[in-house]
Amino acid sequence: LAPNSLGDAALIPYYTTQGDFGTGVHVINSSNRTQVVKLRFRRASDSLDALDFNLILSPYDEWTGFLNDTDGTTAVTTQDSSCTAPLFEDGRFEMPNIYRDGADEGYIEVIAMGSPEFETSPLAVNAKHKPGDKPLNCQYVENNFLDAYLGSASDIRGIHNNTTSAGELDTFAADGTVASTSVAVTSYTDGGNALKVSWFIRDSAAGLEFGNDAVHLENFSTNPMMTHQEEGVFSGNLRGFDFPDLDGGSPYENGTKPSWIAGDWSNEHQKYVQIRSGDVLGVASVLNDWSNNSDLNVGTDWIITIPGQYLMLDMPLYLETLGNRLGLDPSTPGGVIGGAVDAEGNPITCPVGACDYRDIPVQAAFDVWDREENLAAAPPGDRDVVISPTVPGAPKPTTLLRYEVNVVHWGEEVLPSDYDEVDVSGLTALLAPAVSGWAKLGITSQRTVTGQPVQQLCEWNGGYFNNPLAVPGGPDYDPNMPMDCSPVTGAPPMIGYVAWERSFPANPDGNYGRAVNHSFEPGSVTRPQ
Repeated sequence: LAPNSLGDAALIPYYTTQGDFGTGVHVINSSNRTQVVKLRFRRASDSLDALDFNLILSPYDEWTGFLNDTDGTTAVTTQDSSCTAPLFEDGRFEMPNIYRDGADEGYIEVIAMGSPEFETSPLAVNAKHKPGDKPLNCQYVENNFLDAYLGSASDIRGIHNNTTSAGELDTFAADGTVASTSVAVTSYTDGGNALKVSWFIRDSAAGLEFGNDAVHLENFSTNPMMTHQEEGVFSGNLRGFDFPDLDGGSPYENGTKPSWIAGDWSNEHQKYVQIRSGDVLGVASVLNDWSNNSDLNVGTDWIITIPGQYLMLDMPLYLETLGNRLGLDPSTPGGVIGGAVDAEGNPITCPVGACDYRDIPVQAAFDVWDREENLAAAPPGDRDVVISPTVPGAPKPTTLLRYEVNVVHWGEEVLPSDYDEVDVSGLTALLAPAVSGWAKLGITSQRTVTGQPVQQLCEWNGGYFNNPLAVPGGPDYDPNMPMDCSPVTGAPPMIGYVAWERSFPANPDGNYGRAVNHSFEPGSVTRPQ
């Protein structure tokens, strides 16, 4: 975890476009080096990639964008001129239909991919803003994110490996006109811990807005993790837009590197193992305030996000259970064709131990306190001085957090959600007449067999992927796109915050909100029973 909220990776625990809500993102490049950054929106149910693109931020640049669906189409819009890949002149990035179903809510990954070794290299020169104006040439920047292996010998633009790309570079004459254009190489290195990421959530109708810092990670990677933005794993291409993710960059080194791959694709994969450490995001419990004070129109919602669970799915098999192996049907809003069935017409599921090795659902246990300093029901002679006592004999209800993003309403909802199955109303009723306090949420993964964890990390086996230069059915082509899954240890990672709202029904313009990050106990802590 980055103690100073500067890092090379960041997680925004929650985004939403439900109702009149939208979500804003700010990404600052605090360094004197150009930064290439992956921005990815993952849906709440299973964290499938609903929308991603690359930001190319010149030195000291800042990019801002806003996700909403006010026109019926979920999209990120920006007034910023910073270069992106792909390049959209109108600053609008619409969410593809493929995994849009359930993607009104989710969380956001921001991952640094690398920095040009020299600011005189093609990508850096073209991404640099002219004084008081736009970048020099964002089209030339975008060309660096083609798949170079799909080009001809005379057109070698694009990503060559995780450390180099090629794009156009203009030479200017004395009068400022372009004298010549050539294809030149950009070499990438680690960009350091230079990213500052923040977010806000706004209800345009109710006048509510709150925000905070993202969760920042430092030294997520000490090597560049450059990938192209042209194809992905379901085109048989492991060098494309699916990476980097929370497990690192392209996973080619996990298999036998095909002879047609040039360069070094070593990229410090299996980052997710480190994220699950108690020193990073692996935790045993979270704690924060709660309130359901209806007299003052105060509501609180807890956001509890368990990121990276997509790395524990055998993805081709999982997508097959959704309806088709690739999960692709752009003509259908849900993105899949019905539900998969067997020969007898029974629904196909993704059973634990077959293609689903995630922590979720996790068992959640709540301990809830009010704000009183003394326990009125304490018997005479046993008047220990306590702070925020619990109700004597109050049960500790358990429930399941089923999704990667979960919303818990402690009273009147602040954030309308499709992922709010947990009900704590019976528990807070035991504390009446108290209407506020604090609570601790402990979690235990359900995926245990005789005390041994069966959670597994699944990675694409690069040794089996097809040669992009070959045709389907050729010697390098494997239509099954296999993944290798192996046991992973550590505690489930959790991030999140409490969203507060104070509303004034007679004067909505007076509504206000705030967000307070959860505190965490590391995964090495054993929760008392």
